[in-house]
Amino acid sequence: MESIPLPSVGEGLNMLWAHQLRKEHVALLQVIQEHSKSIETLNTEHTRDRQALAEHIAQLEMKEAGSRQEMEKIIDEMAALKDIMEQFPRTQPSVASFPGVFESQDESRSLSAIAHCNPASPCTAALASILPSPHAGSLGQHSPNRSPLPVITTKPDNSQLCSTNDSDKPVPPGSGVTSSVAMYSTSDHVPPIFEPTIGGPKPMKTIGIANRSQPRSRTAIQQTPAIPRVTRSRTAPTTSRKVPGPEFPRLKQGGSASLRFYYLEADKTFQDTTIQSGRERDFVAHFIKGIREEQKRKSLVTQLVANHPAFIEAGEQTIVCEWKDLGWALKKCGFLQSGDIDETMPPPKKRRRNWIPQELIDEILMDEN
Repeated sequence: MESIPLPSVGEGLNMLWAHQLRKEHVALLQVIQEHSKSIETLNTEHTRDRQALAEHIAQLEMKEAGSRQEMEKIIDEMAALKDIMEQFPRTQPSVASFPGVFESQDESRSLSAIAHCNPASPCTAALASILPSPHAGSLGQHSPNRSPLPVITTKPDNSQLCSTNDSDKPVPPGSGVTSSVAMYSTSDHVPPIFEPTIGGPKPMKTIGIANRSQPRSRTAIQQTPAIPRVTRSRTAPTTSRKVPGPEFPRLKQGGSASLRFYYLEADKTFQDTTIQSGRERDFVAHFIKGIREEQKRKSLVTQLVANHPAFIEAGEQTIVCEWKDLGWALKKCGFLQSGDIDETMPPPKKRRRNWIPQELIDEILMDEN
């Protein structure tokens, strides 16, 4: 009986190592397969997202193209509208430019009023000498489709628009002229008429034309009442504050400007502006109101009140000081630097508080006069 040779120790170790490697290979293969599935899923989602993004981009391009077409259409319409507006005349054509054609209703109304005049009267002759020849023949002729204009009977006085030397003579029947005065709302395009000398050396009276700024009525003539004379009466002195006139611009500190820069700019304005006597304190008051920071404004007012008289007028505190006094107060508060003000001038001294407002003095002097 033959004996089977036993494997050596080295072969057993090799078999164990190969078995271990096989187990690890199986585990790694499972991990790789799972990763492959994840990659396939991600690829599918990425493809779907790309397709959705492409569709969205296509929609946006279509909308952008439509908006561009609408914009071009609007631009073309605006250009066409501009061309149409440029074709309109900038000024209204006058009667002299187009004889026989009246574009406005007022001009037609004027000729309608002229047509109702007596052709034998001097007024009609004067109008015929001024108007163009195509319309001269129409004076005194009534249009068959035109209704007679209203006639207002008034007493002959200085307010009549037309008066002749023959007003006292009897009017023959059928002449088309009555003893009343006809008032018509004529156009502003009719020029003032001055009568030439007709039928002898005796000149005719001038036809009066009312001012354009005064409205003309068809029904009645109103006399302007006399303006009563205004007399100044003595009244008690008031304490209302006078509104400062436009002698200096508005002073206000900007949002980013410092108080020093604000003062320097206001000082340039003060030097370049001619301020009347007694208005310098108004300039100072405007400067104080224009300070942005309330704390600095209170510090400046406290410094000024300590050295200058102040009073309450119309609910506001007014400090009686000059512009140079304001500069010294700003310097004492530490808001200005050396050289910002004229330090050669002595600083203001403390003054008495019993001060009478200049407005009250002016009222007293005016009442005495």
